[in-house]
Amino acid sequence: MSTPEDDTVDQRADFGEIVEALRLTKSRVALLERQLEHVRSQRGQALAQARANLEKQTHELNQLRQQLAELGSMRDAALAANRAKSNFLATMSHELRTPLNAIIGYTELMREESSDLDHPHIRARLLPDLAKINHAAQHLVWVINDVLDLAKIEAGRAEVHLEDFDLQEMVQALVATIGPAMHKNGNTLRTEQQPGLTQVRADKPKLRQSILNLLSNAAKFTQDGEVTLRTRTLDDGLKEWLEISVQDTGIGVPQQKIETLFDAYTQADATTSKVYGGSGLGLAISRQFCRMLGGDITAVSEVGAGSTFTIRVPNLRTDAEEPMPTWTGETGRGYSVLVIDDDPTAHELLRRILTREGFEVHTATNGGEGLRMAEDLDPDVITLDVMMPGMDGWTVLSALKQDSELERIPVVMLTMVSEPEFASKLGADGYITKPVKRSELLDVLARFVGKHHADAP
Repeated sequence: MSTPEDDTVDQRADFGEIVEALRLTKSRVALLERQLEHVRSQRGQALAQARANLEKQTHELNQLRQQLAELGSMRDAALAANRAKSNFLATMSHELRTPLNAIIGYTELMREESSDLDHPHIRARLLPDLAKINHAAQHLVWVINDVLDLAKIEAGRAEVHLEDFDLQEMVQALVATIGPAMHKNGNTLRTEQQPGLTQVRADKPKLRQSILNLLSNAAKFTQDGEVTLRTRTLDDGLKEWLEISVQDTGIGVPQQKIETLFDAYTQADATTSKVYGGSGLGLAISRQFCRMLGGDITAVSEVGAGSTFTIRVPNLRTDAEEPMPTWTGETGRGYSVLVIDDDPTAHELLRRILTREGFEVHTATNGGEGLRMAEDLDPDVITLDVMMPGMDGWTVLSALKQDSELERIPVVMLTMVSEPEFASKLGADGYITKPVKRSELLDVLARFVGKHHADAP
């Protein structure tokens, strides 16, 4: 049996336990409060950091929007500048080619007429000078063509237009064209052509320009040396390739600088353009053209020993295709040509070229007059310029090909605008880019005169 003293001891022990429990509870509460405060602090910091990040992202987003707006404005300005550049180049091309067309045309006529003179001394003095004038004018045309071709490539407007042509005839024409440049530096030009290689299928203007660029470089960088133009075909089992190489014995190029030659406005050395001249566009354009045709240009060179540049493009010909006719002395007598062009000089040049071959020539100074004369005269062939005031050549061509009475008349485009693909889609039967060469014009007309002669009883 417990005494009051024992009860008091038990009560004190219980009270002590309660106090200890309360103390522990208070400690736990304090710990929890500290943990809670820490959590609140971390949460606050996290929220502050999140708010700061959000503000930063919002600022960056606003900056990005501003940059996008600026880029949009810059893009619009660049497109406007590109359109202005294209318009400027087209205008300058027209302004430059118009007098060059007259210079080249009249010098060719004067060379022909001088050849008929009975005074050999006069011929000996005139012909070389006329050849120099013609070569200088042709050089300006090459520069203009290079600038326009590069602008087309950069704008993505260059297209491939395949046609069948005689490679040997093109090589002969290129040899005649580059001849003065070769002779100027005392060089000898040789050609090595694979026997039987005649008819090929490719983009003739692009291939011709590429070869001419290689020949021009070889003539320029070779002095009293030799240049060799080789043509052959290769078969890799999948397709036939046309390979054209130009080898020279000129100054050569360091191997590490060969690839830079194919960059626009670039030459092997900073002093090269000062010594030899040139725009540095020829090889860049030639490589772009060859790649558009599914091929490429490669080069090997040794300083002081010369260089070899090789074009390799697919030859897409078919054996059943007939070669295009060329002018071999047929007479144009009995055939009429209507010339539609707003340039009086073009009228005079074409009249003198064609009348010498027997053609009857009529001229119209604008599209409307040309359509009326086509209806009245019913010519055998129409030559048509594109850039004319009022009704342009494309409109005239469409009107001719949509007229049931006139659509049968062959239309040959004679223009400074290089759009043969578009002309073909509209129904043009031939396309020559000014300045017009007599031989090229007569070769085109041979398609129709030759056909008429063949059909004649």
